[in-house]
Amino acid sequence: MDEQNEANEETPKKGKKNTIVYLILAVFGAIAGFYIAFYDPIGTPPDVVQTETQFEPLDEFLFIEVPPITVSLPANSSRSLLRIGVQLDVAPIHEEQVRSEMPRTIDILNTYLHSLDETEFDRPDTLHRLREQMLHRARVVSGQYVIRDLLITEFILN
Repeated sequence: MDEQNEANEETPKKGKKNTIVYLILAVFGAIAGFYIAFYDPIGTPPDVVQTETQFEPLDEFLFIEVPPITVSLPANSSRSLLRIGVQLDVAPIHEEQVRSEMPRTIDILNTYLHSLDETEFDRPDTLHRLREQMLHRARVVSGQYVIRDLLITEFILN
């Protein structure tokens, strides 16, 4: 019985030690996070830190139509086709660049749309998610500050 009592007495001591160690680690982590967030010891490159966007003024804009994309859905799905029409919002000075990169833009959007699962279209935020994902991919092709926005002008799911 004495051995059992000794084992029960040691357990709370270990629990207190573990709690103290975890508390010290949490405080250290909080201090390190604060330091990294406010003093930037790694030195963020100047082109990453931006105070304003690099878009052109809003009074100058142009919509460039992307040819409609038709995607066949998997054979086992209840729907067979997705047809989507898109327009890109760009500044007039970037029109030539965006038009010349249109084949790449169509390819990356087409690839993304082919990767979608049928269940993706059953969610209430489908159009919002599609728009955000397609905008991101179009910006990958043309540059972050070339394409301001992407508008879905046609969405047909058969």
